[in-house]
Amino acid sequence: MLPDGRRALSGSWDDTLRLLDLETGEILRFLKGHSDRVLAVAVLPDGRRALSGSGFWGEPLRLWDLETGACLHVLDSYSDTADTIDAIAVLLDGRRALSGSSDKTLRLWDLDTGRETASFMDDHAIMCCAAIPYSQTFVAGNARSGSVLLSSLRGGIGQAVRCRGYHLHDRAAGASILRYEYRACCKRPAFTVH
Repeated sequence: MLPDGRRALSGSWDDTLRLLDLETGEILRFLKGHSDRVLAVAVLPDGRRALSGSGFWGEPLRLWDLETGACLHVLDSYSDTADTIDAIAVLLDGRRALSGSSDKTLRLWDLDTGRETASFMDDHAIMCCAAIPYSQTFVAGNARSGSVLLSSLRGGIGQAVRCRGYHLHDRAAGASILRYEYRACCKRPAFTVH
């Protein structure tokens, strides 16, 4: 959903994104550039840009101009992996985003430069993630263990705490769970700041 409440953006199995008018149901624009189904989409707070990730192994994230349909940036740290991008969350500042992947990483991106600035390696694929509004905090979850990770973005990706016992096989439901659940335990995964 775009901030105006009248339009929405969807990812599709035909390798495109669709900008939709919610009042008329009309497709306003197709965004083309991915090589496979689009699994993850997030609209930036300005409502003019969006970020998308694909199910094609090694395909990069793409930053789009929603008014023109042009691809503004190709964010590519995934080209050397054989994995899919399953989750995206944009921070409220609109300048940074998180992506979760089947390669077990959660990556922090600078959307102005298109560069990866930090990464986190989990035990299993990261299937959903969410940024907590008005804070420097994010949550992410994986499908296999059902764990939820909570961490700070100050200085990259900070120390994480882990919760267990959730089934996060549904990406949309998983993102909703992640926004509200903050119970923690002690396992501390490894982080890399670039």
